[in-house]
Amino acid sequence: MIGSYTFGKISGVSFDWFGLTQFKEFPWETKKQILLRCLFGNLTFIASFVCIFTLPLAVSSSILTCSIFIVVICAYIVRNETMWLLEIVAILFGCFGVIMISNHKFFGNVIK
Repeated sequence: MIGSYTFGKISGVSFDWFGLTQFKEFPWETKKQILLRCLFGNLTFIASFVCIFTLPLAVSSSILTCSIFIVVICAYIVRNETMWLLEIVAILFGCFGVIMISNHKFFGNVIK
């Protein structure tokens, strides 16, 4: 954040009214992208807290850790971004590893 602010100040960006004056100068498509990013960021924050407070700790930590992988999958679906086979394999192994570590009872009484 400090680096972004410093770079903006060096580049001549005005931060008056918390950047609202600069925001007004953006084209509509850029404004829409920024507002959607803010909306989804806040919804993610709220969903994380709901997950932590309502679910058991092992399940909520699994969901929150797998959210990184879910973002990649959503980017593929929503934004049509490319995914390589190696990324798909890494996502599957990553999700499986997180679930295996957080919820070892899913795999029987192997760990005592």
